[in-house]
Amino acid sequence: MAEATDAVGVYRVAAVRTPRRTEVRAALTEAGIETRIPWATPCHLLAPFAAQRVSRLPVSEEAGEQLLALPLHPHLTTDDVDRVCAVLATALERSTVAA
Repeated sequence: MAEATDAVGVYRVAAVRTPRRTEVRAALTEAGIETRIPWATPCHLLAPFAAQRVSRLPVSEEAGEQLLALPLHPHLTTDDVDRVCAVLATALERSTVAA
């Protein structure tokens, strides 16, 4: 989706989704690339929403188990982004082959 011509997006999280998050994260960590687990607990499972909980939301729950946040900050260089992408691509390929 393209941004509106009179607006600029505010990007807070660069996330990928993989069923092999643990293996992919380990490969990135081994390469010195920090990652985070965003939204490990989906909102509907948090305590403030317990009273409204009437059913499961399996897609949200699965996403919570698969999302991995990549580095995203104003000091990333193009070379940094290229390196993260290369290590990520290799890690994803290896995790797929191992499956």
